[in-house]
Amino acid sequence: MKYLLDTNTCIYIINKKPRKVLNRLRASQPGSVAISMIGIAEIYYGAYQGDEAYRTKNLQAVQLFLTPFAALPFEQSDAEQFGKFKALLRQHGTMLPDLDIAIAAQASTRKLILVTNDTRHFKQVPGLKIVNWSD
Repeated sequence: MKYLLDTNTCIYIINKKPRKVLNRLRASQPGSVAISMIGIAEIYYGAYQGDEAYRTKNLQAVQLFLTPFAALPFEQSDAEQFGKFKALLRQHGTMLPDLDIAIAAQASTRKLILVTNDTRHFKQVPGLKIVNWSD
């Protein structure tokens, strides 16, 4: 594995725009891209928003989207890295949402590149490798 998709990148892929994100995914090696269980939870949260017809359509899209990806469980090493990152960010007077810190922790622990549209947001996490496929 080489890449971990942030939730916003997953949404781009589900919505098939911007097109360049989908193209970058298609160009990546099979098995080189994963999704955090935390990101999956965020995607499901979004899918359950709105009325029943909207939910049904979005839940089907989520299921289809998730099929080819490895899902990374949140493990003890991720939890430790989360605690380290959150403490460092707080010391610097910078806070990110906990779920973002958790996804960053997983990418860091597994030495993966986080694929995100929020590069400015995640640049605050020390040592985290990030890339924006929509650039």
